[in-house]
Amino acid sequence: MRSAKAEEYRYQRFVSDIAGQDVHAHGNDPAEAISVIRNWLRTYSAASIPSGSVILDRYQAFQSEMPAMCMDFRLAVNELIFNDYALLVSRWLRADDKATR
Repeated sequence: MRSAKAEEYRYQRFVSDIAGQDVHAHGNDPAEAISVIRNWLRTYSAASIPSGSVILDRYQAFQSEMPAMCMDFRLAVNELIFNDYALLVSRWLRADDKATR
């Protein structure tokens, strides 16, 4: 059994992982979340990153195609686990990349 003392600074260690980050609320709005994350990534990246509206357009395109993809993989949209979702995103991105070439 762990003592209370052993866990005393667990929360502080966890929070220190995000120390110095400027946390922004997104109000459970995908457009706002995408914009906030995109801007945060751009702050720490030398690479070019599309604007939030461009990413949102692609996200919405993926969302509209996801039910059909789920049917192809015999998955229920409301039962997706992270690995299922990641598979769908990966396949969609590859297909979308080929379509835009």
